Amino acid sequence: MDLAKYPNACKELLNFRPMPQGGATRRAGTHYAGDVKTSSRKTVLVPFQFSASVAYLLEVGHLYIRFWKTMAQISSGGSPVEVTTPYTEA
Repeated sequence: MDLAKYPNACKELLNFRPMPQGGATRRAGTHYAGDVKTSSRKTVLVPFQFSASVAYLLEVGHLYIRFWKTMAQISSGGSPVEVTTPYTEA
């Protein structure tokens, strides 16, 4: 650590990422894809890589799993594809 330059550092860095070489870059944006089934209960998003070219995001909630791909919920007949599970809210 260069102690002479330490007082020139920032105290708080919002929406930026520090680089190991020095300096900072802007944080990448986010994308709102949709709501979980029940926002009042704990829900976990689990990435699932099926193959090198096929990946899904699993929305695991209280007694269910829903599937997302390419920033959109997978649906069939206008309803989200959902599997009932025995797993309760953790």
